[in-house]
Amino acid sequence: MKRFAVVLLGLICLFFHAGQVLAVPIVFDFSAGIEDGLYSEVNVRESGLELCVFATDENDQSQMVSKLGTGLGVYSGNSDSKVLDGSGYDEWLHLFFSDEVRLLQVFFGTTEENDEFRLRVDGADALIKCSISAGDVELTLTGSQFDFGVTDANDDYRIKSITVDTLVPVPEPATFLLLSCGIAGLVGFRQYRERK
Repeated sequence: MKRFAVVLLGLICLFFHAGQVLAVPIVFDFSAGIEDGLYSEVNVRESGLELCVFATDENDQSQMVSKLGTGLGVYSGNSDSKVLDGSGYDEWLHLFFSDEVRLLQVFFGTTEENDEFRLRVDGADALIKCSISAGDVELTLTGSQFDFGVTDANDDYRIKSITVDTLVPVPEPATFLLLSCGIAGLVGFRQYRERK
């Protein structure tokens, strides 16, 4: 009977702990691991999470993703500076994740004072405008697509790295209750057979 009480207490603790969502931070460092050059898209995999990065201008025309030591930017041809900038057409760098993530932090490279960025989440029209002169910005935005752009022609930057959380799905409480009852029944049946 004592064992049964211990097992039941353990299952109850597991049941109440099950409601919490577990998050695993993952860092995508674009300043290392990718060879410098121009790409139609960049595909990266970290801890089982896939990320596809591609570039467009404000007219949704495909552009090249530029990778230099300071991170990812956009190259639209000719005399373009290979950073995300607003000279000519405004440029966008699109980050698509294989799963829904929570964007926690973005580190920027090649920034100047008063540089700002725009951010769309899952294609939503609501734009976030934020200064990046400090080099990094902390966020808590959830989605699977993040689009980085500029606010005007004076903005230019690269994305050096990003940190995201993956949201690990946790089974619903009813599933744990059913599992707990089944295990408790097996323990009780075993004790019943041992007594005979």
